[in-house]
Amino acid sequence: MSQLGALLFDGLVLGSSYVLVALGLTMIYGILRVLNIAHGDIFMVGAFVGVVITARAGLNYALGMVGAIIVCALLALIVERIAVRPIRRGPELGTLMSTLAISVILENLALIIFGGDPLYLNTAFLTFFIHLGGISFSAQRLLIVLVAIALVATVYGFLRWTDAGKALRAVSQEPEAASLMGINVNLIIAVTFMIGFGLAGLAGVLMGPILLVSPFMGQAVTLKAFAIIVLGGFGNVNGAIIAAFIVGIAESLTAGYLSGAWSDSLAFIILILVLLIRPTGLVRERVEQNI
Repeated sequence: MSQLGALLFDGLVLGSSYVLVALGLTMIYGILRVLNIAHGDIFMVGAFVGVVITARAGLNYALGMVGAIIVCALLALIVERIAVRPIRRGPELGTLMSTLAISVILENLALIIFGGDPLYLNTAFLTFFIHLGGISFSAQRLLIVLVAIALVATVYGFLRWTDAGKALRAVSQEPEAASLMGINVNLIIAVTFMIGFGLAGLAGVLMGPILLVSPFMGQAVTLKAFAIIVLGGFGNVNGAIIAAFIVGIAESLTAGYLSGAWSDSLAFIILILVLLIRPTGLVRERVEQNI
């Protein structure tokens, strides 16, 4: 039972990190119908910001988290303005290729600046262990779960109960009608990118101490995030949250009881099986209920 409990908790940690990445990707897709290929690389950027602020500058880890959110949010403004806004009314393939170009640029910039050797992001949370119910885990893992839960609740509340959140949902449903009602569509889209990139960057700095930080660490995250948003139902926030935890827990149990070699493929195996039974994903896409 202690092994099962430990694996379930590890799955909760993985699911929490996937939620932070997939939630932002889902919001961007829900409002623009844009699949942001570079989203996993924002995860990577957040991890490197954490390395620079915490490991190299010797500042507090909390500042590293805040710094990752700020840097990635500012990067969102640049990407949205340069790579998405000018072509967003064109074919979807255009924005897909544009974000792919951003992905390649970010990876190569990280390679030039930091080199190809993996870096470590050590924090005090890694060395402090908590013993609960026969299982032991680092405070870093608990921090990931708690931050993810708090942010998911915050984003959900923002979308449902604030004027800005209602405006964002209005733009996702009918951008032209929202514009006629006086909503600044360009501003709402930029804010959505900032939220999405900020969440991904925070996920990077949270997972950085557990993973090795490298320029290409976001590639696998991107693929899994895509699998999660398809599994959850394209553009559906609730579905993405459910799917992220299903994938995280399933990966952890597979690595613990079968082999770690299968864990990276499991998200796509689950995706295929679910789509064979339910082509719309776990939660059927209804535009008025997505974001």
